[in-house]
Amino acid sequence: METTELGGILTDGTGKSTVSGLFAAGEATTGAPSQLILSAAAGSMTAVSINTELMEEDFSF
Repeated sequence: METTELGGILTDGTGKSTVSGLFAAGEATTGAPSQLILSAAAGSMTAVSINTELMEEDFSF
């Protein structure tokens, strides 16, 4: 798993890490404390990404 300079989990814009099936959001990605509202927003965006990936997995033939 790749990390940021501050030790957070490296992710793309959707919360997907470099490890297949591993998603992260909020302080897990920054490696430093952040405001609650920013972590909540990142978690929400990551949840959408996870849901999308699971839907694609269920419906791929």
